[in-house]
Amino acid sequence: MSPPTVAHVKWMEVFETGIPELDGWHRRLVDRCNALLVLAATKAAWPQVVASTNDLVSDCIAHFHFEEELMERTAFPRLVAHRAAHRELEARLRGLAAQMQAADGTLPAHAALVSSLGLELIELMIRHDLDYRSHVLYAQGQ
Repeated sequence: MSPPTVAHVKWMEVFETGIPELDGWHRRLVDRCNALLVLAATKAAWPQVVASTNDLVSDCIAHFHFEEELMERTAFPRLVAHRAAHRELEARLRGLAAQMQAADGTLPAHAALVSSLGLELIELMIRHDLDYRSHVLYAQGQ
């Protein structure tokens, strides 16, 4: 029997901000998300999937705080709006984690919760962080 096909978040060049520390955070988040997707696809024990989800959500929230500090230091003009987007994403991520905590992992809908975390992560990097990338490139005269 062949191993299950695992959906994953593929790292794309468009995710790059040009800020090594920020890109490092993003790569770690993608790697953690992919590890979580493997756990779900291989039918790991649900408490392990939930624990991995909670770790990923904690990492995302820590990333938000790091990024906001970076944006303050570089005088990002849309920091207030970006911070609000982070709080909204944080609430959605916490909500997904809470739904998973309340589930037992036996239904396909439970596994779909795991997949939605990958979509949230892509939204974070493409929709929100590319605006900051433009700011950094402009500040560097590029």
